[in-house]
Amino acid sequence: MQVIQKHLSNRATFRFGKAQLVYTIRDASGCRSFAVEYGYIPTEASELEERVPWLRDVGIFLTVLGLLLTGVQLALGQPPAALIWLPIGLLTLLAYRGLRTRYTVIATEMGRIFVIRDGRHDEVMDELSRRRTAQWRQWYAEVDLDNDPDSEMDKFDWLRERNVISETEYQEAMKTIALHHDLDPESGGDEPLVH
Repeated sequence: MQVIQKHLSNRATFRFGKAQLVYTIRDASGCRSFAVEYGYIPTEASELEERVPWLRDVGIFLTVLGLLLTGVQLALGQPPAALIWLPIGLLTLLAYRGLRTRYTVIATEMGRIFVIRDGRHDEVMDELSRRRTAQWRQWYAEVDLDNDPDSEMDKFDWLRERNVISETEYQEAMKTIALHHDLDPESGGDEPLVH
């Protein structure tokens, strides 16, 4: 599955492979690409809004220039021919305000993933979440009876909190761990069973 997002000069490509995402971003500064396994994509994200700063600078310059030249011409008793710069400057400022790209940003160890906030944003975020959950389930949902029981119970607490496993699966795993290690399942694993 592949999703391509485009906005202004930005193009983000998401290639959803079986075990990993191949992500590519092209923008005015160049092109960057990397692959990351879904299980290593964090759930935390931030937001970023990107604008075109030179439009603001040009808009301010032209607006001020138009005001100054018009003022000088009026003070000298001349018709305000320089008034044309004022609307051009204001239109440039409006373009600066309207031409922006908003992203959801996910920082991974391989690099940052920028998901453009457009009509396909939710599709990309949902697919990342679904595949990350499936990979976590594949990696961690089996009970490891050789592992420290407290660590194993913490792992299943973590899986349940992130909705990777159901409440029933959680209870079954906790019972399996407790029975294997002769622990009281009611105490969360801290108390050995008294025989």
